[in-house]
Amino acid sequence: MKGNFKNIMFALLLLLILCPLGIIIPHLMHSENGWGEWKSNDIKKHAGFVPQKMEQQERIWKAPLNEYNIGGKQTGIIHTSYNYLLSGTIGVVLIILCTWLLKIYYKRHE
Repeated sequence: MKGNFKNIMFALLLLLILCPLGIIIPHLMHSENGWGEWKSNDIKKHAGFVPQKMEQQERIWKAPLNEYNIGGKQTGIIHTSYNYLLSGTIGVVLIILCTWLLKIYYKRHE
């Protein structure tokens, strides 16, 4: 089990290191957004319509770190990449923390 945990942590660390490529590659290719980073107006522009459920869900969910901005509206590929990496790190830490807390909870209630 310890070996699996180390492998998972290594894979997560590697993914975090590669994370800024999601911002850098579209920037280098002069693309508007990274894959999956679309808003409903982007979908409408490219597909000609927006699925009804997508519009409904977009109004409900507001991202905690909207546009990966941490600490104000700054531009530039370095700043954006840093915020993208920091957002990913925060997400991974929260997932690990929740998993750890669930493990403790279920061990106590066996």
